[in-house]
Amino acid sequence: MTLHRRRLPLAAILLCAVLLVFSSTVSGAPAGDKLDQLNKRLSSNPSSPITLSQKDYELFTSKPRNYSLIVVLTAMQSQLNCHICRDFEPELKDVTAAWARQKAPNTLFFGVLDFKDAQATFQSLQVRTVPIVYYFPPTASATGKVEPETYDVPRKGKDAEDFANWVEATAHVKIGYKKPLNYAAIFSALLVVMLVIVLGKLFSDNILWVLQNKLVWMALGLVFVIMMTSATMWNSIRGAEYVGVRNGQPEVIAPGFGNQYVVETQVVGLMYGLVSLSFVGMVHAREAKGVLGQWGPLVLLGIFMFLLSWLFAVFKRKNGGYPFGLLF
Repeated sequence: MTLHRRRLPLAAILLCAVLLVFSSTVSGAPAGDKLDQLNKRLSSNPSSPITLSQKDYELFTSKPRNYSLIVVLTAMQSQLNCHICRDFEPELKDVTAAWARQKAPNTLFFGVLDFKDAQATFQSLQVRTVPIVYYFPPTASATGKVEPETYDVPRKGKDAEDFANWVEATAHVKIGYKKPLNYAAIFSALLVVMLVIVLGKLFSDNILWVLQNKLVWMALGLVFVIMMTSATMWNSIRGAEYVGVRNGQPEVIAPGFGNQYVVETQVVGLMYGLVSLSFVGMVHAREAKGVLGQWGPLVLLGIFMFLLSWLFAVFKRKNGGYPFGLLF
C-alpha cells in the first residue's frame, strides 16, 4: 500500500511530461522563442526583408504567433523570367525601410520566400502566379483558426505606395511610406513644356490647320480605337511582360486568352490597322478612274482577306478553341 502511494506521483509526473512534450510538438515552437529568432534575424539588416527558407516559413507561420508576419512569395531566378518579381523587389525594400524608420516595437516582420528555396511550399499552397503576398496575423492560441490574407501583386499593383496602403489597412499599423520625388521626370516634363511653347510660337499657323483638319482627328481616333481593342489598357493595368520566353526561345503570343505580352499587343494592333487601311482603301479605290478603279478594289480585297485570315490564324494559335478562320 505504501509502495503504491509512492508510485502515483511518479506516474503522474511522467504522464505530465509526456503530455507537455506532445503539446509542444503539436503547437510548434513557443511564440516568444519565434519572436526572439525573428528579432535576431532582423537585427543584421532591419531595413530589408528577412530571407526565409522552407523550414523558416513552416516555423514562423505556425501557431501560436504573438507577432504579424508578411511573406512575399517570389521567383527571382533568371531562367524563370519573372519580370514583375524583379520590379517588385525594390518596392518591397522601400516599404520595409519605411517601416524600419518608424522604430516601432518589432511585432510586424517582412519576409521573402523564393521558389528555388521552397518548391514544396509553393506546390502545397497551389501558387500559380508570383509575386504574391501572405499576411499572417497574431493568434492567441495554437488551435485558433486565423487564415492569412493575400495581396496579388500583378492584380493589385506592384508600386510601393499601393503595397504600403494595403499593409496599413491589413496589419493596422502606420508604415509612413512617402513616394520619393522623381527629379528626372520633373525635369523632362518641364523640358517638354518649354519645347511645346517654343514650337507653338514658331508654327502657330500650321498647328491651327492641323487642329481643324478632320482627317487628322479621324486618324487619331482610329489609332486610339486600335490601341484599346488590342488590349493596351489591359497591359498597363496588369503590368504585362514585354515578351515571353519558352524553352529558351522568345515567345510573342501568350497561350490562352487570360495572358498577353506587350509585343503581342503591338503585333495585333498593327494587324488591326492594316486590315482597316485595306478596307478603307478598297472602298475609295472604287471611286478612282481607269485601271486603278477597275483592279484596285480587287487587289485590295485580296489583301484584306489575306490580312484578316492571318489575324484569325493568330487568334487560333493563341487559343486552339477559337472557332473562326478564313483562308488558312
